Amino acid sequence: MVSVSSDPGFAVATPTSAVVPGATSPVTGKNFLPEGIAAGVLMTIGTSLLVSVRRHRRA
Repeated sequence: MVSVSSDPGFAVATPTSAVVPGATSPVTGKNFLPEGIAAGVLMTIGTSLLVSVRRHRRA
């Protein structure tokens, strides 16, 4: 609560909770689990291929 006894040189704004009709709902992020699993699988395959190629060249 603000009490001003003279003519103020400022304004106090308060946020309102107005709903805009037809507006989209906010999204904070994507579901990253499928991409994370795919990245893990690809990293495992790539690492195993590199290890097998190096072992094959040494023999």
